[in-house]
Amino acid sequence: MSTAAAQAPSGPPSRASTLPQSLREAPTTLPALLALALFVLWSTSQAGYPLTHWAPGGLVVEALLAICLLAVPPRLAEIPGPVRLAWLCLAAYTALSFCSIAWAAVPGDAWEGANRTLLYLLVFSLFALWPQRGASAMLLLALWTLATIALAAFVILHVNAAAASPTRLHSLLPGGRLTYPSSYANANAAQWLIAFWPALLLVRERRTHWLLRAVLAGGAVLLAAVALLSVSRGSLYATPVMLLLVFALLPERLRTFLALIPVAAGIAVCTPFVLRVNDRVEHERAAASAVHAATAVSLAAALVVGLLVALAALAERGLSLSRGSALTARRGVTALALATLAAALLGGLIAAGNPVTRARHAWDTFKSPRGYAANGTGNRLTSGLGSSRYDFYRVALDEFDAHPVLGIGADNFAEPYLAHRRSEE
Repeated sequence: MSTAAAQAPSGPPSRASTLPQSLREAPTTLPALLALALFVLWSTSQAGYPLTHWAPGGLVVEALLAICLLAVPPRLAEIPGPVRLAWLCLAAYTALSFCSIAWAAVPGDAWEGANRTLLYLLVFSLFALWPQRGASAMLLLALWTLATIALAAFVILHVNAAAASPTRLHSLLPGGRLTYPSSYANANAAQWLIAFWPALLLVRERRTHWLLRAVLAGGAVLLAAVALLSVSRGSLYATPVMLLLVFALLPERLRTFLALIPVAAGIAVCTPFVLRVNDRVEHERAAASAVHAATAVSLAAALVVGLLVALAALAERGLSLSRGSALTARRGVTALALATLAAALLGGLIAAGNPVTRARHAWDTFKSPRGYAANGTGNRLTSGLGSSRYDFYRVALDEFDAHPVLGIGADNFAEPYLAHRRSEE
């Protein structure tokens, strides 16, 4: 998916970039669409993680790739050098994973891990060996993003319906954190945020139809709100890093900023209501009313943002500025962006307090063998970084030091971790 998006031109549409022409230039678009349908299906149930989910799906991806290889053999000269290098590295890692079965302490786990790695290679091959360009790339990206938005809407409505039953609600939000449908809170948040960024970037595109821009903008708000229901610290800290990368690496920064303004405003309105759900469910205090309020506010914010973006997109179609006016507008937007950045940094410093003290507390809780118990009281996102991950990293580094070249075998970390862990959990 990222390859298709990266190779789509960002300039104005040309006759060669129309959808029929683009499909003729990228004949593997239909197999790619079928693969995306499989990804959405996986998203509805435990993110495709169980063997009984991804293994049959892997056979489908393998068949789609075989059809493409036979019908339209890839032309190596058309594949960018970085993509070829990435494919070779992933293929080498897949081969190493299969070889590691020979020296793994648990060969069965290594066999399963190697086959999962092969699935990653097959998926990468299907989307990378036949570059998507122009309209076909936007088609793939938009359809997958819209499907994920639709799934997010279903999830929040499903949670809202479950609020009538405390037992059902706690099964979906154990400890106040949404785990449905992936069964793991952090994976749940990541699932929605993966689609958030293409939604935002498609909103800023001039070529995107005004109605689609509206749906994607509202969908971006909804995706962020549902992701926040999982109260994932990893996603929270990864988001500003991703934001910096988007502005640092992609062109059309001012258009990205303008697209972000209404979306960020909608997310800001939803955030206190969504976080209240975590607190109320965790402490079993009027959880149903909190869920209903969060659902209503999130859907309303998504609708309002969509309408605003639709109006802005329609106004842009009929707007014609002189060169001087365009330059003045650009300078004004640049000044607004810089002021927003300064305000965000200042607000972050005020909210965090003394950065040295904050960093020391974060490191101490992260390193503590008490795990989550080392965190302070209050909201999970700001109470500390305590978990068992420091112990995971310590054991992993020790194993890498002992086996730096061949490793210990694919998916064979559980045994050495159980033998050498220090965590109290």
